[in-house]
Amino acid sequence: MTAIVGVLNKHAVAIAADSAVTMGDTHKVVNSGNKIFTLSKYHPVAIMTYNAAEFMGTPWEIIIKQYRKQLGDEPKSTLEEYLHDFVDYLTKQNYLTSEDVQKESLYLQAYFFYKLCVDRAVGKAFAQKRPFKLTDPNVFSYIKTELEEIIKSASSKKMCETLQDYSLKDFLTYSKDVFDRLYNETLPIPMVIPEAEKSYFEEVFYNYMVSELAFTAYTGLVFTGYGEQEMFPSIMSLKVSLFVDGRLKYFIENDRTFHVTTFSGSCIAPYAQDDVIKTIMGGMYPGFVDIINQVVRSSVLTYTGNVKKLAASNPYYSGLIKELNKFDNEAFIRSIDKSISDQMFEKYTKNLISTVSGLGKEDMANMAESFISLTSLVRRMSPHEETVGGPVDVAVISKGDGFVWINRKHYFNPEYNHHFFQNYFKQ
Repeated sequence: MTAIVGVLNKHAVAIAADSAVTMGDTHKVVNSGNKIFTLSKYHPVAIMTYNAAEFMGTPWEIIIKQYRKQLGDEPKSTLEEYLHDFVDYLTKQNYLTSEDVQKESLYLQAYFFYKLCVDRAVGKAFAQKRPFKLTDPNVFSYIKTELEEIIKSASSKKMCETLQDYSLKDFLTYSKDVFDRLYNETLPIPMVIPEAEKSYFEEVFYNYMVSELAFTAYTGLVFTGYGEQEMFPSIMSLKVSLFVDGRLKYFIENDRTFHVTTFSGSCIAPYAQDDVIKTIMGGMYPGFVDIINQVVRSSVLTYTGNVKKLAASNPYYSGLIKELNKFDNEAFIRSIDKSISDQMFEKYTKNLISTVSGLGKEDMANMAESFISLTSLVRRMSPHEETVGGPVDVAVISKGDGFVWINRKHYFNPEYNHHFFQNYFKQ
């Protein structure tokens, strides 16, 4: 996994990333990953990556550097233009879009999707202390419950723009051999999908695929810096998963996009493992905020329920019951949750963001690095694998000075490789 962050104000954007990379499906973590790249050698724009380090079997580092080579010294007017130009580049590369690569990637996504449902079902069974055996002939009924939850999540999301005209019928025609391989060659006996349920599984997978929900094996791409016509920095994020039938599944996270303007002068934008940074920004661990919200919900529903029971025991309060039935518990709970969120913003986040507005480049770089270092420290103190760690790469991008590395690890000794730096702009 990863922790990356952008700290923006009118002067510049400071970015930082850790170096931890989890090797495949193992628990082995190495601290040598590169997650910050210049998107152009000539202009103040960069890209950061998190989650999957490869796309359609090709490392992102190779893809980004090939794009950078094609881009040359051509500027784009805005950061958003760089983003769309990069996406357009992805769709035209045969090594990413060949039929064999597409089918293999779709097969892997379908397998991991089903395995995710199985793991969720098993996890809930253990949490609820109820018997659950993968050899149980009715095991699919538990897994189907997870599929139904995913359908609910998918229905609440918009469809990916590039997949809006891609029908279920078209998908099933294209993917028939992929699912045949999954059913007949891959799934072990305990996980086999009953014949009567296969079409249901394929439909759920389709709805999951076309919605703005990220697959397990997705990559987050964070673009930041300046377009040629922009005086202040911006940061934009998208999630990309795979090509299917010549279409790229990706979506831009509009709620995680920020443009510094004359009147909105600063921002702290964490991505991937952002819980520690959000704790600093909000004054409370996000998981604890969820617990408070759950307690509020439970308390309100229990209290109103008890009042109704007491009122029902006395005919004198029949009018009160009618009024209580009109009471919107959900709206009341939302108002409490919003009040908590507003107070956290006013007491903590607002002051921190205000401080960022006045920082110079060096202080912004220190802040960005500290955010990642603190996340790494918390992971090191936890009993789980250290999914954030290693050297912290830090850079500052400004309109006048361009992209400047503050801290950067190399897999080679720079003293012995002067030719690398001399040839940088020739490549």
